[in-house]
Formats: sequence, structure tokens, C-alpha cells
Amino acid sequence: MKLIWIFYIICLGHFNLGYGIENIGGKKLSPKQLSALVDPLKMAGENSVELRNAIARISSEKTEGMVFLIQHMPERDLKTLSSDYLIENVNYAYKARSESDWAKLVPKEIFFNDVLPYASINERRDRWRKDFHARFSPLVKGAKTLEEAAQVLNKEIWKIINVRYHARKRPKPDQSPYESIDAGFASCTGLSVILIDACRSVGVPSRFVGTPMWANKRGNHSWVEVWDGNSWQFTGACEYSASGLGNAWFKGSA
Repeated sequence: MKLIWIFYIICLGHFNLGYGIENIGGKKLSPKQLSALVDPLKMAGENSVELRNAIARISSEKTEGMVFLIQHMPERDLKTLSSDYLIENVNYAYKARSESDWAKLVPKEIFFNDVLPYASINERRDRWRKDFHARFSPLVKGAKTLEEAAQVLNKEIWKIINVRYHARKRPKPDQSPYESIDAGFASCTGLSVILIDACRSVGVPSRFVGTPMWANKRGNHSWVEVWDGNSWQFTGACEYSASGLGNAWFKGSA
């Protein structure tokens, strides 16, 4: 067993030295973090410089979040996203987490998985978080719960950004937030991406859900799930219901 551990430590040290992660910006990362970064930095190729810079420049209390994000990024993002993009995303995710009691109470695992991420599907990677935080955080200042915050956002943000549903006028189904804002129209997928990003911008955990075809074969649909502090509840983007989360026209189908 001792020989196995020695071999593991030697191999890990070799990988770390090979990709320059034994020491990033003077930060001492844990063995678990070092191990988690080996493959992403390898896949990033030349862009690994940007990822290392992101870790080096982020404040120590947010390093865990940055490492988690890089560990779970798809390969295309590992190869293209800049350190500035990642740092702004992480900084504003933590900022939102610190600004309300309900955001502070979100479990760390859910925060990492459903607030920190900068994208939901294959949409264009817009730099939306700082802008959305500025636009939408005033809307939830008086909210007492995660559900209330999500409900306010789903009721009000569409008036601010002037985007609505249209099956044909939207340029493409999987639009990014700013593609939808520029067009003024979005599919249910595009609307869901916007609501998810709006929720995340203020610290409300949210995630993308959809079906390529209903069981009765009447088409597809995309919607949003919101963490209410106890469980995941569904809602339709741009389909506010005064009855609260867990109520939508597709309730029986979903």
C-alpha cells in the first residue's frame, strides 16, 4: 500500500509540474483541487494560461468556486473563455450570494451547480452576469424567500428587456440572453435561458429542463426549475403564475 501511495504522489507531482499547477498565483491548492484541474488544463491547450490566471487572480475565499467551475466546464469553453470572463462571473455569483439571507442559506453544492455556472445549454457565452445583477437585483430587494424572488423576476424582467415568445420571429431556438434581447423574441428555450440567468444573477438557484417531445406527441417544450429552499419547483419562463411555483399550463404533462 505504501508503494502505491508513493507512486500516486510521484505521478500527481509529474502532472502538476507538466501543467504548472503545483503553485498558482502563490496559492496552495489542496491535493483534491490539483487532481481536479489536471484534465481541464490539459484539454484547454494554449488557453490553459487564461484558466491559471483566473485561479491566480480570484480572491482566496472564491478559489474553491473557480476550481469547481473550471473542473466542470465543457471542452469548447476550456479552450476559449478568458480569465476576465470567468473572474467576473465568479465574483458576481458570490456577490449575489452575500446580499440576501435567502441566498446565503443556499447549500454550497447547489450554489456551485445552479448559481455559479455561466451557461445552461449550448447558447452563445454572453457576459451577462454583471449586467443582469445591476438590472434585476433591485427587483428582489424586498423578497423574503427564494420563491418570492423567482416569482418577482418571472413577472417583471420581460418588461425591462422587452423580450417575448414567438415560434417563428426568433432567429434561432437556442439563443443567448443578448441574442434574444437584440431580437425581441425568443423560443421557450431562449426564454428559459434568460430566466435562469436572471435568477442566478441574484443568487436564486435555477436550472434548465425540457422535453424533445411530449408523450402525446404534441411538440416539445423547455422550462425552468427553481430551488425554493426545500425542493426543486418548476415554472414556465415568461409564464408567471400568481399561484406560485409548481403551477403552469404543462403541469399535467411534466
